[in-house]
Amino acid sequence: MESVNAPLWKAEDAARALGIALPAGADWVAENVSIDSRSVAAGDIFVAIVGERVDGHDFVKGAIEKGASAVVVSRAIEGVPTAQQLVVNDTTRALEQLGAFARARFAGKVVGVTGSVGKTSSKEALRLALAAYGQTFATQGNLNNHFGVPLTLSRMPASADFAVIEMGMNHAGEIRALTAQARPHVALVSTVEAVHIEFFDSIEGIARAKAEIFEGLETSGVAVMNGDNPHTPILQKASAAHTQILFGSASAHDVRILEVRVSREGTVVGLRVGQEEHQVVVRAIGLHWGSVVASVAAVLLALELPVAQGLAALSAFEEPVGRGRLDVLPYQGGSLALLDDSYNASAASMKSALEKLGLLRAQAQGAGRYMAVLGEMRELGAQSESLHQSLIPAIIAAKPDKVFASGAAMKPVFDALPESMRASYAPQAADLLPPLLAEMRAGDMLLCKGSHGSLIYQLVEGVRKHIES
Repeated sequence: MESVNAPLWKAEDAARALGIALPAGADWVAENVSIDSRSVAAGDIFVAIVGERVDGHDFVKGAIEKGASAVVVSRAIEGVPTAQQLVVNDTTRALEQLGAFARARFAGKVVGVTGSVGKTSSKEALRLALAAYGQTFATQGNLNNHFGVPLTLSRMPASADFAVIEMGMNHAGEIRALTAQARPHVALVSTVEAVHIEFFDSIEGIARAKAEIFEGLETSGVAVMNGDNPHTPILQKASAAHTQILFGSASAHDVRILEVRVSREGTVVGLRVGQEEHQVVVRAIGLHWGSVVASVAAVLLALELPVAQGLAALSAFEEPVGRGRLDVLPYQGGSLALLDDSYNASAASMKSALEKLGLLRAQAQGAGRYMAVLGEMRELGAQSESLHQSLIPAIIAAKPDKVFASGAAMKPVFDALPESMRASYAPQAADLLPPLLAEMRAGDMLLCKGSHGSLIYQLVEGVRKHIES
């Protein structure tokens, strides 16, 4: 992480944040904060988190050997210079204190982002759009939980103009704690769907849990939400004390989606913001990008920024690996199109990916086939069977030429498909690789989608290695 004007952390600021005396001789500075010993680099503060299976204190000496400026520990570590040790009672609490101090000194605008699906896409799009107006900092990867949010805040440069903080959850109350730390000026809920429903009585419970993000809004904060979602009234009630901005397809919304068109080259989104109309071309594929782009416009509106400037910056957007990116790879003297959406899956995102495949198939040119590799979805509890069954119409509507499926929950889905679609089923994703490689040929498009625990992402790695060999 690069320094801008001043180091991210000075020794005296870190000690002040933690409420402890500055160790004798401590005159170090740091440019990053880490809780993962594997990625510690020179100039980091390493916080030794005590987890259920791993104690970060076991890796403190290694962190110092890698060049860490300092370590935060709950017990003094022999062999490590005292000047480099910040000794506290609880290192998890210490991480939160570092985050709180960094948030308190931050003079820019904070945007909090959550949602059942689309929050990471919205976060990345916002990072790009806001960079058109000033220095922008955002959550790295998926650091959006009780460790990730304070870690993200602790890395936030005081000099940045904007910060985009992603917040995730799978239980009620989690976002309440995270938003209290982030204290956003604008809070966005991308959408509410049946994700992590294993831990909730109903989807309305999920909506209430997502609405917790509004509890942390600054006094003059703005609540941004998807007006097309049937659970939006729950969000509106929860944010009634704040200004609300709605985006979606209805004419009454503050940001209205006028058009969404998809091709292999990307997605064209037409919007009306107030009395102005805008057209945005994003190098990403899917009708859901209409909502993502609209949510960005709504946040820009909430921040009172000229919308056109930020939307124009989205032309440089590219989806991350594993989150729906389309890669065209050289294969067998031609090419193979890999639609890699293997990072994770819910019923909503699975249907969105299948819709994407169907849209591309409808525009198909040439003799290539459109194939789907689908892993089971996890954390669905009692609704697992019904939500998996709900995929059947979406699969059939996408009209894939071949379907490969893995995981026990996907077996009834696979069996219910037309025989002509069924290519291969296996209990484990890895067992699908041989029949998939035997089936693939130049000109094909391959969609890979499944929950992280289904290990479809490992199958994708196998496909890439095969193509590269």
